[in-house]
Amino acid sequence: MRLILPAAAILICCCFSAYGQKTHVNPVDSALTKCLVHARATMPRAECYSNAEAAWEKDVDSTYKALIAKLSAADRPAELKTSVEKTQSAWEQFRDAEFELFSQEYGKKRGTGYIIPRITMRIDVIKPRALELERLLDAYE
Repeated sequence: MRLILPAAAILICCCFSAYGQKTHVNPVDSALTKCLVHARATMPRAECYSNAEAAWEKDVDSTYKALIAKLSAADRPAELKTSVEKTQSAWEQFRDAEFELFSQEYGKKRGTGYIIPRITMRIDVIKPRALELERLLDAYE
C-alpha cells in the first residue's frame, strides 16, 4: 500500500509530461495518410503505398548525399565518412536481398490482396534507414 501512492504520482507525472510533448510527423507518412483517406479500393491504396515507398527511397538517397557532403568537410575525420559509406553499402545489399526474398515469397501469388503487403514490406526496410540517415545528418549539423 505504501508504494501505490508514490507509483501513482510518478505515473501521473509521466502521463502529463508525455501529453505535453509534440510528435514530429514525417511528410511522407502525412502524405500517405492523406492519400489513404481518399483511396478506398485496393489498387488506389496500392498506389498510395507505392508513392510512399518511392518517397522514402528518395529520402534515403538525398539524405545520404547530404550526409556525405557534410562529412567531406575538411574538419571531419575521413574515417567517419568511410564508415558511413560502408554502412550504406551494406544496407543496400541487405535491402536488395530482402526485396528479392519478398519477390520470391509474393511474386507468383495471384490476386490484388498480395500487392499492398509486398509494398509495405519494402517500406518497412527503407523507412528505418531514411530516419537513421536523417538522425545522423541532424547530429552533424
